[in-house]
Amino acid sequence: SLSDGQAIQTLNLTDLTVNISMSGVMIDNSSVTKADIIGSNGVVHVIDAVLIPSTSNTYNVSIKENDEYLYSVNILGKYIKNKHNNQLVLDVYKSGNVIKRYIK
Repeated sequence: SLSDGQAIQTLNLTDLTVNISMSGVMIDNSSVTKADIIGSNGVVHVIDAVLIPSTSNTYNVSIKENDEYLYSVNILGKYIKNKHNNQLVLDVYKSGNVIKRYIK
């Protein structure tokens, strides 16, 4: 039930734009490769890229001195122990704060 020009709000409160044309359906700059997969809590549309918001409230989070670092994950949500160059990392803290950073 997507429509051309529709804005879809993500969990981090950014908007994605739907574009529908003769060549297919695009979500921002990603093509929908498989649509309407029924899940236990909704419908899934598979796209051909990872969507990374250009702006995010995670950049402006200030970590308090006593906030405990818990772990880091990559953009696929997998726990990482060794941080490599040219990698996007999400650092998760006990308070629930998440810091997104790129390691050069």
